[in-house]
Amino acid sequence: MMSITIRSKVSTKALFNLILLLVPPVSIIIVMILLEIQSKDNILSVLSEIWFVLILIIAFILYVLDRVLWQISGYEQVEFDSSNFKTIRKGKLLTEKFIVATSDICSIEEQDVESEDFSFFRNPLMFSRDIGETGGRIIIRYGRDGKNSFEFGMGLSPHEVKFYTEQMKGILKSLDSN
Repeated sequence: MMSITIRSKVSTKALFNLILLLVPPVSIIIVMILLEIQSKDNILSVLSEIWFVLILIIAFILYVLDRVLWQISGYEQVEFDSSNFKTIRKGKLLTEKFIVATSDICSIEEQDVESEDFSFFRNPLMFSRDIGETGGRIIIRYGRDGKNSFEFGMGLSPHEVKFYTEQMKGILKSLDSN
């Protein structure tokens, strides 16, 4: 089995923008708490009226914190063996896995430019490009006719993309010959 660890590069622009995204929801929660402290009402009765909004705000905060952790300490663990190709994104709140049978892989390609489209699964809020994150730079095409694809290697330099792509192509070729 071959294993490669790809460290995420910290994008200061993305990190700054993500932290800015935290300011409004955290401010709303602080204001709500301060207003409740001043009012004579029971805090539980007020929270029961706005619970849905609070859940949405907290979910947004957790999502942004997940992205901040990815920028700071994220990495992708890529594992190859004769049966499976697997990537695991670690170093964040939610670990993401992608697994495909090695025999289903049609090609491993390098992407010359940063990804223009982010899949909804990888970025449900679709604002990565706006905040300064870059898309996956290595593309695995798999399935019948290679119509399905998976991108990984966010933030890699063109030199690193070429290095990892050639390394994985070599591994795939040696697995095919065995």
